[in-house]
Amino acid sequence: MSILTAKEAKKLSLIVWKYLKEHPEVESKNDLPDKIFSKIRSHLAHCTLCEYFIASLKMNLSSCEDVCPLRGCISEDDESQSMYHLWKYASNKSMRKKAAEIIYKKILAWKI
Repeated sequence: MSILTAKEAKKLSLIVWKYLKEHPEVESKNDLPDKIFSKIRSHLAHCTLCEYFIASLKMNLSSCEDVCPLRGCISEDDESQSMYHLWKYASNKSMRKKAAEIIYKKILAWKI
């Protein structure tokens, strides 16, 4: 697999999170339509941001949190407060949609 650029990571992440915010019934990235999931299947944690920061730039989790637009999606300090955690463990579609919208906006605002 080729090394992912920041631009590619952002573009693919926006595709994923746009779909997830528009389809809050989807509870797992594994349940994305194949045309989308096939683009992230081989990436670390099925996340192009993790792939870019951790695999491509060879950062560790703690330094990744300082530069990733999701900052702390898998924080070791208080994971339950991350937007990703709130999306993943949302108890209903409304909560999942709200978390996905916030994640989408954070990625969209990421200046590369």
